[in-house]
Amino acid sequence: MKNSTQHRLADYPTYVKAIGMIALETVDLELQLAVLFSRMLSIPPKVGRAIYMSPKSDQARLDIMRNAAHAAFDPRPKSNPTSMLARRKANALKKVLALVSRSQGSINYRHRTMHDNWNVYGELEEVRRRIVDGDHTRKSIPIPADDLKHQIETLRTLIDDVINLADEFDRQPPALADMRRE
Repeated sequence: MKNSTQHRLADYPTYVKAIGMIALETVDLELQLAVLFSRMLSIPPKVGRAIYMSPKSDQARLDIMRNAAHAAFDPRPKSNPTSMLARRKANALKKVLALVSRSQGSINYRHRTMHDNWNVYGELEEVRRRIVDGDHTRKSIPIPADDLKHQIETLRTLIDDVINLADEFDRQPPALADMRRE
């Protein structure tokens, strides 16, 4: 006899595994964003992680990253916009903001994945998801397992990109002039 409290999705291990992996990969993304944050500010990773991870809200953390990038890398009005340093800072700002935007999308996807109502519907036993937000007129939509797998790959690519930018900033902090090239 089946446990009556067991969620119906338990019979669909591909979905359960993918949903779990999205949660796990998103945590890895957040931890790597904390390292990038420390590299942006040229502070020890332990300190960067403590600052970045302090807000409980992922949205607040991304706002901190975005605002810190603007503060650290926006070219000063009086600076020579054609200088090597100004170009490097502008390029760093562009890269960080692009990663923050991508991270925002992935973190929002994780949020919806974790907090929506997942269930199995109909004779075809189609796995569907319905947004839970108080709107009782919301319809459930089918979610192919491949969509979840694609999101996992998207997260892994994003994590790699964050790691690569953090490494780039570690090798050559964008806010420091490289006297050999300037």
